[in-house]
Amino acid sequence: MVFCLFLTLFSWQQRVSYTIEVRLDAETRRLSGVEYGIYRNNSPFPVEIIYLHLYANAYQDANTAFGRETEFLPGKRFRDAGPRTRGRIDISRVSVDDRDVAYGVDTTILAVALDQPLNPGDSLTLRIDFQLEIPKIFSRLGYRGDHYEFVQWYPKFCVFDKHGWRLDTYHAIGEFYGEFGDFDVTIDVPADYIVAATGYRVLDERCGLREDRRIVRFTADNVHDFAWVCDPDYTVERAIVDDIEIELYYSRKHEKKWRNAAQYATMAVRRFNRWFGKYPYGKLSVVQGVSSMSTMEYPMLVLIGAAEDPLTRSFELVIAHEIAHQWFYGVLGFNEMDEAWLDEGLASYAEIRYFEDRYGRNGSIIKSTYLPPLSKRYYNRFIYYLTWRNQLERPVLTPAHMLHREPIAYLNNAYAKPVLFLMNLEDVMGRDIFEKALRVFYERFKFKHPDTGDFINTFEEVSGRQLHSMFDYFLNTTEFCDWDIEEVSGNAVTIRNNGKWLMPTDVLIRTEHGAQTYYVDGTRSRQTFLVPESAGPIRGVSVDPNDNCIDVNRWNNHYPARISIKPYIQFPSFDAYQILILPYPWYGTDDGVTLNLHTFGARFVDYDFLKGQHQFLTGLGYGTRSTNFSMSVNYQTPLVFRRNWRLRIKLKGSRNWWQENAGVGLSHNIGVAFTRRANCEIEHFFDYTRLKSLGAVDSIDWETGRVVTFNNQVKFRSGSYDIRFTISAAHEYLGSDYRYLRGSLAVKREMKILVPVGLRLFGGYIIGDAPLQDNFFLSGALRITTLPDLVFGQKGYFSPQEHIHIPGDGNMRGYQTMHIKSDRLIAMNIECPSRSLLRVFADVGWYGEWAWGAGVRLVLGPISFNVPLYIKDQAWRVHWSIGF
Repeated sequence: MVFCLFLTLFSWQQRVSYTIEVRLDAETRRLSGVEYGIYRNNSPFPVEIIYLHLYANAYQDANTAFGRETEFLPGKRFRDAGPRTRGRIDISRVSVDDRDVAYGVDTTILAVALDQPLNPGDSLTLRIDFQLEIPKIFSRLGYRGDHYEFVQWYPKFCVFDKHGWRLDTYHAIGEFYGEFGDFDVTIDVPADYIVAATGYRVLDERCGLREDRRIVRFTADNVHDFAWVCDPDYTVERAIVDDIEIELYYSRKHEKKWRNAAQYATMAVRRFNRWFGKYPYGKLSVVQGVSSMSTMEYPMLVLIGAAEDPLTRSFELVIAHEIAHQWFYGVLGFNEMDEAWLDEGLASYAEIRYFEDRYGRNGSIIKSTYLPPLSKRYYNRFIYYLTWRNQLERPVLTPAHMLHREPIAYLNNAYAKPVLFLMNLEDVMGRDIFEKALRVFYERFKFKHPDTGDFINTFEEVSGRQLHSMFDYFLNTTEFCDWDIEEVSGNAVTIRNNGKWLMPTDVLIRTEHGAQTYYVDGTRSRQTFLVPESAGPIRGVSVDPNDNCIDVNRWNNHYPARISIKPYIQFPSFDAYQILILPYPWYGTDDGVTLNLHTFGARFVDYDFLKGQHQFLTGLGYGTRSTNFSMSVNYQTPLVFRRNWRLRIKLKGSRNWWQENAGVGLSHNIGVAFTRRANCEIEHFFDYTRLKSLGAVDSIDWETGRVVTFNNQVKFRSGSYDIRFTISAAHEYLGSDYRYLRGSLAVKREMKILVPVGLRLFGGYIIGDAPLQDNFFLSGALRITTLPDLVFGQKGYFSPQEHIHIPGDGNMRGYQTMHIKSDRLIAMNIECPSRSLLRVFADVGWYGEWAWGAGVRLVLGPISFNVPLYIKDQAWRVHWSIGF
């Protein structure tokens, strides 16, 4: 009796039904309609107020939760949008069984006060008259040109479950939770529009006096949401797989880029049917969206905001991932806001299963065989490692919307860490048992709202294993697993876990006469394995040799430690000290053909938020004409690596026939990585430079001699501001031939004045006697760094102050060939539209006399082509340069 009462109280699920009629006015960007919603109360409690989502109101202004949260995310489209391109949904009438009732709207929640309670087992019909002001696409819902995406667009019943009413608003991060029900939706659109939607098309006919309108009607049963998309340029392709009709909608102009979409979709559906259980509907629509924000899953419909590209397999992966959501979201109606790991983690698992079934375990996302391979397992390990190492991790069951200030934490919680854990769990349970548990879970909870507890219980039941402890560390803590080879002595191997999360794994011990694998059950933090003396001396040990364990530090998983030497570029290794060798020839005016060899080494990569160890970069060059050698070396390693502060020591040195350099210093990165919070980079360096000859530099810009300086630089970024302050001191006491104090301040700001505008202000002043090369240059910085330094020198036609522009100092591109420099300089640079490929700029400066100029830039990633106009001899001139 008690058990039956328990089931009555906690196993119920509400039921809804929608009949909606809407009309799209493409001229005014409005959708008007009426909704009849039937709400059946299957709970054991009377209902006095019914709540519905009005998600479109999230776009009405910057003060909504969505508006406030986007301030912490990349991109400025919503922040910069005017009121005419934002959207909202207005309610004009609400009635219950033809009786008008009181209602209230709190941003994205409509509360309908019933005139009498809805008792258990009863139902009612709500009529809601509404009008949707359609926004531009900022996040899912909206339009772009003649293309419309109607998602989260109608008054949608909130879920009422054992925890009460779920009244989540629309957040910048996080997805949705809806009641299962039936939909009957009639849509009136201009006649030339092609409509794709959730469900089955039961009517499609032209209407109106001139047949200038089209009426389409769709029905869908047992779904928890309804989405539709329309576009006059769509073409439709159809395919059949396992008696399921797949319809593909894409723009005619993208036909070539979508030619493989049907193949990807059918292969995904066929595999998921076999692995997880049969797709329960007879139709699935795969629809092209207009942006990456479009990409999203809906019942019986997926939006794909991507197309095939020649370099990667990302289009195929996106299709597989979104289709996987038809199982792990569509049929299993998870609460995506509170338990995002269930839908995104399981869909990511399905995506990797699909990809590895097609291309093998080490199959690369990158198509080209000339580029280093990149697997999806590696990508997810990379995200997990970055989040953990930067102390940004939050418990997996943290509600998604709480992670908007640190979006990488959401990426880790919903995708990376769950898929790594599920792969590890599959290895622990065995694929057959793991797959069986997934199928049982799917069949048991289809068209219901299972939660994490249901998932764990099902997997324990099917596997016969106790898994709660393993799941508890995964879901509710940020503890980590780090198996470490503590000691290899004689015929004994001892491993220990430096973390508290003791995931099972394997240990492979190689001896003189063979190899043996030992199982680590995860019940002890330290374990010793004894190898029979007859096996011979131990030659090597590998913890987790198959790379299945969710281990944050794999560099200590091998004895002896792994070293990888390869003659080309690779992605950073998670278990070896990498040494990459890059030979290349070049040609220089003085040296003739130069033979160069650069070598990079590191444990991982060390840069700001990336923590490597003992990173070095060496260079060696030989000029065949001059017979001159050149060499350089740089080294750095972290001293402190914390969430808010990363301190490194750096050493550098170089020598060639015309100069020699050396330096030692500290660099600080202060601030939380992967967020929009203010961050600061501070460097202190003692630098020694001796210019021995003017043979390899433009003598008009350089002086020989020894310069020893103490350099300090502060880079501060906050919001749209970028501030850089430098101060350097040289003195005889340091061994310098020059004595001076040099200071400069540069302030950059991004703003919007009708269009995005970039503004930069610069000021610099020198006290004392500085060499020419340390003056302030009107046209831009003198010294080249990073890639351009490998291919361009400091002399001749392609050099700074001639046709290579290095941003810095006055940054007045029109004055490069004049070699103008000064011990005092102020300048202002304006550029707009600052986020486009083609930009217009204007500069004004003073260095003892005034200078001004203007021009255009073509910006292609890190490289730009500049064509400035400037004044010389009281006449306008034209110049060009390549910028880095």
